[in-house]
Amino acid sequence: TQVPIDLKVDLGAGNAQVDLSQLDISQLAVDLGVGRVVVQLPEEGDFSARIDGAIGQIVVEVPSGQALRVRADTGIANISVPNNFQKQDGVYTSPNYAGAENQIDLAVDQAIGNITIQYAR
Repeated sequence: TQVPIDLKVDLGAGNAQVDLSQLDISQLAVDLGVGRVVVQLPEEGDFSARIDGAIGQIVVEVPSGQALRVRADTGIANISVPNNFQKQDGVYTSPNYAGAENQIDLAVDQAIGNITIQYAR
């Protein structure tokens, strides 16, 4: 939990649960061919992340209070974000992003399927 991690996750087909909630992430890359991936973001952190999917579902769980900006390339996929996120030119931003000390800059690319950005439960 105290060593910054550059993490890359590759999943050809299947389901994955990537729990980063207690980790110190410096950079994140997730590649999904076909299937479902759930990524739980850490409660603190200032890093860039990329999640690429071909066919399936991408779920990103954001801890309340964590600042997040999402750049989405959806192909023919659907995207769902919390109601309080602002949208401008395909970029979704949490309300606390501009002045936050910790910011996650996330690029999500999904060709076919669904992208869900939601607050962690």
